[in-house]
Amino acid sequence: MCQNHTMGIKRCPDCAGGFFVGNGKCKQCEGTGVNTQLDSEQPKCPYCKGTGVCATCEGAGTVEGL
Repeated sequence: MCQNHTMGIKRCPDCAGGFFVGNGKCKQCEGTGVNTQLDSEQPKCPYCKGTGVCATCEGAGTVEGL
């Protein structure tokens, strides 16, 4: 059995890409850090605060699950 499965570690659902492991990039801005919402005056992505790193997994690409 897969070690990641037995430990409850799974792919981060909020990463921009990746299959078994997320790529660690913010899904909302595709890792650019730029706000993609055209109707907003805020220049930085509100989800990652402009870092481009996934806020859910902090760039690890995985999260602990049940």
